[in-house]
Amino acid sequence: MLELSQGLPAWRALPAPPGVSCVGVGLADVAAALPTQGQPLVALLEQLSDAERQCLARFPLRKRRIEWLAGRLAAKTALQRSSAALPRPDQAEVRQAQDRRPSFAHTHLSISHSRREALAAVAAQAVGVDTETYDAMRADSLQLLIRDDESQALATDLGCDLQAARTLAWCIKEALFKAAGQGAFASFARALQLQGWRHDQQLPAWRWLSDEIRAPVPSLAPWQLRYGLEAEAAWALVVATPCPATPQG
Repeated sequence: MLELSQGLPAWRALPAPPGVSCVGVGLADVAAALPTQGQPLVALLEQLSDAERQCLARFPLRKRRIEWLAGRLAAKTALQRSSAALPRPDQAEVRQAQDRRPSFAHTHLSISHSRREALAAVAAQAVGVDTETYDAMRADSLQLLIRDDESQALATDLGCDLQAARTLAWCIKEALFKAAGQGAFASFARALQLQGWRHDQQLPAWRWLSDEIRAPVPSLAPWQLRYGLEAEAAWALVVATPCPATPQG
């Protein structure tokens, strides 16, 4: 883990394709740097634009402030690692695009939070990142979005347990949706069926259930995927070039 600068939370770089920067910032580290009362530390405020400072101040719950701030710190660090001509962090404002997703002015951005960490990915092309802890993925209601056969196929091919495979399947679907999905995520996740991931393949096998579920077909050609199965959480990073594509299957 590396420090952003003196007095700021540490960050880590995650594996990413060339030209892509992906950074993680722990929520516990941000919580330790964020006072429980009064104004945030000057070092934290110096990372934010005036508009971002106002947004931070509007969150009534400290938990939400921590998540939001960790995502912004991760995003600005990822941007700094990807560009030698980065302006000061407070000048690199994370904005909300028309589809309500976070964005920088001249590059693609994706942000995700789990119960323990915020991840951010920056790229010149469409990008999506997602992370989730294993214990957050135990709800039976999620079976509508992550089928048992999807989890079993990934667990068999990757040599991991079912809960890790289920969490990774969720992260892959979320990251794909952020990079190229349209409409509602629930419809997207149900329509995208993961069929396993053979060791000699760079991407998981999948098919699009367009005849069963009404959801726009994602435009993914080509796309790359990086992932991690860690002690408490999984993560997935997708880099996609939007253009006409025919799903596998």
